[in-house]
Amino acid sequence: MVTPAQSTWKGNQSLSEWDQIGCTTYTSSIYFYAPTTLPFQTITQTIIDSLSHTLPHFYPLAGRLRSLNNGRFQLECNGNGVVFVAAELNADLSYFEKDYFTPTLESDRLLPYVNESLPIHELPLLLVQLTKFSCGGLSLGVTASHVLIDGLSAANFMTEWARIARGLPLQKAPFFDKKAFGVGDCCGSNPQRFDHSNDFGNMPFLLKQPNAEELKKMKTTMFTLKLTKEQGIDFGWGKEIHFGPAYHEIDGDLWIIRNSCDDDESLLIVICLLVEHVEAFKMYFFDDMI
Repeated sequence: MVTPAQSTWKGNQSLSEWDQIGCTTYTSSIYFYAPTTLPFQTITQTIIDSLSHTLPHFYPLAGRLRSLNNGRFQLECNGNGVVFVAAELNADLSYFEKDYFTPTLESDRLLPYVNESLPIHELPLLLVQLTKFSCGGLSLGVTASHVLIDGLSAANFMTEWARIARGLPLQKAPFFDKKAFGVGDCCGSNPQRFDHSNDFGNMPFLLKQPNAEELKKMKTTMFTLKLTKEQGIDFGWGKEIHFGPAYHEIDGDLWIIRNSCDDDESLLIVICLLVEHVEAFKMYFFDDMI
């Protein structure tokens, strides 16, 4: 167990209605690193020490969830710490690289085990596993409670953790004052009403099998995602050669992942589809574009 390097704020925090839904949900990602000549013991100690010094800035991650009498949950910031596991795998990094690091059942071996049979107040909210491959390559599996972590906050935590590991100061401090969003206030106030966009997701596809001409007439809701080149998650032995979700099992789920090579600005687009949907996707996405 890795605990914060210094004393942190202790107390309870209310959770939003949305957070209440994901209390028992964990999300996992894996970072892969090229072989290094650094001793594994040195790397392990660097990860442990830097994590301990990062936790005071992200102290909720070292806490626990607690069940209330009314079936709801709250966050108990108690500094109990996060789980860290160091492991060695008798396999080469190329075993995962040959399939573009596509998540498989084997990915479980690179992730820390979450014992969900424990009472919720004993479950850690962050678990980390550092794995050394036989070739000298590394992977860092990170599993976190979805109550505290989403995509943006996870990226911020990993970036700051890596900066601290390299001896750099904190650059972007997290914001934990949930009162700014009215979390914990009494229910019953009249919520502001607004018009939703006419976006029904994939409903037209569920109702009928559209052809290409019908698709062109559909109204589309669009948003712009700005992609920037980041430093990468470098703990001192180079940035990752690949990063991605540990699991990819929701039909229609899509990830856009940047290439980690400095001289390659290409993107890897990963989409998860049920077998029966693959042919339809190929027909509508590829055949109609040619």
